[in-house]
Amino acid sequence: MWLIGLLIFIGILLIIVEIIFIPGTTFVGIIGVLSVIGGVFMTYSEFGSDTGHWVLLGTGVAGGLLSIYAFQSKPWLKMANTDAIKSKVNTRDNLGLSVGEQGEAVSDLKPVGKALFGDMEVEVTTKGLFLEAGQSIEIISIESNKIIVQPLS
Repeated sequence: MWLIGLLIFIGILLIIVEIIFIPGTTFVGIIGVLSVIGGVFMTYSEFGSDTGHWVLLGTGVAGGLLSIYAFQSKPWLKMANTDAIKSKVNTRDNLGLSVGEQGEAVSDLKPVGKALFGDMEVEVTTKGLFLEAGQSIEIISIESNKIIVQPLS
């Protein structure tokens, strides 16, 4: 009798783990369903249909209650990354850069990278060119928060 209870309990736990932590139909969920079905089937085989019906009903109720508890306790929040990115992207207003301004590539531009204009380091983009770090560049356009540069000729 304890084997049947253990099978059903482990099966319900595996199904809940499948639903909450490992979404999709995976090995864990399949093993859980098979375990519950096996436990209920063994009850019908060993103790008859009356006991089997009660165990089936109890399994459904226990599974439902455990599922409700699992969703209300929100265990996935303990594993979730709740950090937020608080940095800002380049904006024309806060940089004070203008078209024609010259600077130097701090990193390789492939085609995006960092550049230095005066004492300000910003993210810049080329029009598909690959430029090496240290190369002199010039701003050819500023489109919202995107600074487009080209190498100085």
